[in-house]
Amino acid sequence: MVKFDKLIKMLALFRGKAHSQPRQLALSQEGVVQMTVRANLSGLDFSKEGTKTSFWMPTITAVNFDAQLTALATFQASLQGVSLIAYQGRSMDAITVARETNKPADPYAQREAKWLVSYRDTVTEIVYNLEVGGPDLTLLASDGKTMDVTAGAGLTFANDLGVYLQSRAGNPVTFIQALHVGRNN
Repeated sequence: MVKFDKLIKMLALFRGKAHSQPRQLALSQEGVVQMTVRANLSGLDFSKEGTKTSFWMPTITAVNFDAQLTALATFQASLQGVSLIAYQGRSMDAITVARETNKPADPYAQREAKWLVSYRDTVTEIVYNLEVGGPDLTLLASDGKTMDVTAGAGLTFANDLGVYLQSRAGNPVTFIQALHVGRNN
């Protein structure tokens, strides 16, 4: 059982209150640039709506990887002690690059419109989906519904998906289609 005062100190550290600014980059004593990682704990509330608590943790390396996973699980248990929500999901982002803060110039760059991208595990045949907000509708195929993947950016995207992504099982994947959808599709 974690003592209450120790838990408060842990929460203060994770909220960045132990430092005037949460650090993203720091120099080690050896002068090597280190990056903190974003950790996430997620769960469902009573009405089955998702909730997530995010915070920064120390740099993940090959040496401390197992210790970082243990630290995250330990903090998850501490958090569970102060919440009625079952925070069962956890993740750590090894690389975090800040997103662009400037508004896109194109007024059609809206998150409500999307490419619903489908791809298949080549071993298990399980189909996966991902969404890409703000679709470039100049890439619509002649059917007016799907992305043209026969040339240009569409072809590059479909090929790169097969090269750089994998299924949850770790198997190769193949692109199926990218369908233009709206917010409630």
